[in-house]
Amino acid sequence: MARAKHGLVIIFIVAGVLVATAAIAGATIRLTNLEPGHDRFQFHGRLTYEAGTAVVDHGMTIEIRNANGLVFATTLAPHSCVQHGNNYCKFVDQNAGRTHTGIASFKMSFQKHKIWLTAYGDLSLAAVPRMSVVVRLNGIASAVIADFAQTSNGWVLTNKNWT
Repeated sequence: MARAKHGLVIIFIVAGVLVATAAIAGATIRLTNLEPGHDRFQFHGRLTYEAGTAVVDHGMTIEIRNANGLVFATTLAPHSCVQHGNNYCKFVDQNAGRTHTGIASFKMSFQKHKIWLTAYGDLSLAAVPRMSVVVRLNGIASAVIADFAQTSNGWVLTNKNWT
């Protein structure tokens, strides 16, 4: 696996050929004991290939997997990320933020290819440190396996935790 200066590198391989990478600046899983199913997943990363505005037209899916199987998956539907000129697209669901269900916010910078996501759902299967993050965008799927560090209320992945 290749290393990035500030984060985890996701390698995209199609038919044995490297086609793209992404760097994860960080990810956080916050488990809530008070409201089952209302856990929070925060993600920030940078695609190192030009995805352009593909997320606007095709949407994006991010999954977390571990030895227990699928831990969490969330999908930003096509055309739900509102494009602001040639700079970025943004999606905000204030109701998701209040109810702690679904995607609360998503933003992608087209020039720097940065992604920010806050989503809620059931992450109770996040019970072991070795997890994979899978990103699906415009027909390209990528995955990386990394050791998350356990915190008092969940898990965190920083550039210090990946192998």
